[in-house]
Amino acid sequence: MLLKECFPVFVLKWNIRYTPPLQHQWREIEMLSKPSFRESLFPLLKSPIVLKLCAAMLLLGLASAIVLPFASLFALDKVRMTPVQFGIFSVAASSSGVLFSVLIGQWTDSHGRRDGWLISSLIAGMVAYGVYAVSGTFSVIFCVAVSLAAMFSAAPAQFLALARARLDTSPSHDINVAMGTIRATFSLAWVLGPPLGALVLTLGGFRGIFVFAIVLLAATAVVVSLSRVTAHQKVVLPDVQLG
Repeated sequence: MLLKECFPVFVLKWNIRYTPPLQHQWREIEMLSKPSFRESLFPLLKSPIVLKLCAAMLLLGLASAIVLPFASLFALDKVRMTPVQFGIFSVAASSSGVLFSVLIGQWTDSHGRRDGWLISSLIAGMVAYGVYAVSGTFSVIFCVAVSLAAMFSAAPAQFLALARARLDTSPSHDINVAMGTIRATFSLAWVLGPPLGALVLTLGGFRGIFVFAIVLLAATAVVVSLSRVTAHQKVVLPDVQLG
């Protein structure tokens, strides 16, 4: 009797089949019905709106990636800044860029019109690079850096927000895959930009690198404007058969 109380006997019934809860069954069905990354990516690459957004992101990234790695070299060799001047310049330029990004982001989040602010930021960047190409005075470069160039620093964030808004108009897009592809394009631009900038700097000097960046920003504005025309087009993802 004592043994039975201390060591109860469990009877196993081998004919009983475990049935998972209904919630787990629905989760398995959703996982089977969800297309894979490859099945989502290939149709996106055939979409005009996605291709134009990726092209614009690549151009915008290249415009920054060919200039920023050589900004300190420009400040020290061309403008002849002292270490103190360069420190003040770096802090002021970075702080004003953050301030412009926050203010523009808050305004567009509440009022919309991201495309207008994006085009304005691109124009500000073109004017700033134009001044950099022809001027070597510290006071002029400093004023442009904390105003026009700071406004241009908000362009990548505004572009990503605009791309998200335009992709939302096509419900059949996989938004996560599309935005991931656009961000990967920006990363690709920063892989290609520094060596390309070094080549342009060797051939054309600082003026050549700024002029080339202006051309890239102008092309970005054109592609962004063209992408507005096809924003209503949709990409139909392939159906996944459940077997």
